[in-house]
Amino acid sequence: YPDMAEAGVSIISCLAPVYYTGSIANKTFDDTYIASTGVDIHIESISRLLDDATKLTNGSFAILVDFDLDVVVISQEVVEKIYPTRTGFEDERVTHGGISGEMLIYDRRNTTYLVSDTIYQGLSELENADWHSLRRSLKGLDPGERDYSKLNITLTGDEDAIEFYVMYEKWNYVADWALLMFAPVHEVDNAIEVRIVETAEMTNSFREVENVVLTVRKGSSISGKAAIRNAGTLDVALRPSGIPHWLKLQPPFGDGQILRAGHNLNLNFEVLTNELDVGITSSTLSFHIQDDSYPDCFYVQEKALRITVYVLLGYYFYLLIALFIITGFLVVYTYIERRKKEADSVWEVKKSELIYDDPPEILGRGTFGLVVCAEYRGTRVAVKRVIPTREGTTVVDVSTISAIFDYNDDFDEEELKPQKRYGTTELKPRRRISMGM
Repeated sequence: YPDMAEAGVSIISCLAPVYYTGSIANKTFDDTYIASTGVDIHIESISRLLDDATKLTNGSFAILVDFDLDVVVISQEVVEKIYPTRTGFEDERVTHGGISGEMLIYDRRNTTYLVSDTIYQGLSELENADWHSLRRSLKGLDPGERDYSKLNITLTGDEDAIEFYVMYEKWNYVADWALLMFAPVHEVDNAIEVRIVETAEMTNSFREVENVVLTVRKGSSISGKAAIRNAGTLDVALRPSGIPHWLKLQPPFGDGQILRAGHNLNLNFEVLTNELDVGITSSTLSFHIQDDSYPDCFYVQEKALRITVYVLLGYYFYLLIALFIITGFLVVYTYIERRKKEADSVWEVKKSELIYDDPPEILGRGTFGLVVCAEYRGTRVAVKRVIPTREGTTVVDVSTISAIFDYNDDFDEEELKPQKRYGTTELKPRRRISMGM
């Protein structure tokens, strides 16, 4: 209860159990309750301890309240932050004494608000925030349980409300009290500010990266790197929450690492391509980030780095592809050349395949040669044989014809002499092939 005799100083009186282990009067005790003792705690001292709450972030503060949001412990600094500048005119702010009870001890109406004045006005009676919703949330807690919510509070002297995180914990023992911790939302969000940047060199600016792209050949390995920078005001604990099976962190994080405020942590990793298919593979390397000092802190951040890997085929594969292409080209070239030769062979006359009658049938004769009938690959054809000249003059005689034809030593030369044919039908061959000798 607040000590009304001295403004701003209060005393908590409580009964504390005493446990004993040992021997007394031939009796043995093992952590046995033997007595209780009264404990008086000056709230003024506790209030000073609450000042440490202002070191959490800029604008943070704490209050110890009961479940009706009546103030148990509060510092003068916090009073000046959330309570009115002056007290009200309620009659209960006047203290009387004496035998008759009419003696005025002091009057706290319309005066500067002090810690002791909060006994007359709990948080739920203030109009600068929705304190009733906070009280409902608080009453839903079990002993020892923690929770948090957001609350817009218009601080004394301000026109606009500020959004606060309100973190509360219900005491597990002694009393139905709860410690309320207030911190501006924007300060908390920035207090834990972790970025993944390109490098870890200490420079004035760091370029944040979201994706790392690597190119590697199948069967090889490739290393990548980045850095994790703590740009906030709180130390944080880092713990990998998602690592692709084909990626190996160097060195391994294990259960996690501590990253101090303003410091960087090199993030080196190796990609194992043996476990990747040829093509594009993309996955996320993610980290679980939270306050280092409070593992059960409600504020948790997830930070992720996307890693994209282009896996190419090895050199031997490309060599096989090249050999395959060359072999295919040679096969196609050989096939084309063969078909060309087959096509050209139709027009290439082989003397060995010419079959003449015995004796040859003369179809016609001229100044420079004669035309005889023959059979070529089953077809009747006319063959022109050129008569070689002798001293610039073409002479056709039996000896010349024999030299030209050179078909059969036994043919009848008389058949080659000039002759006329009348009343006969001229044989027209299906092909006319000229061959010179």
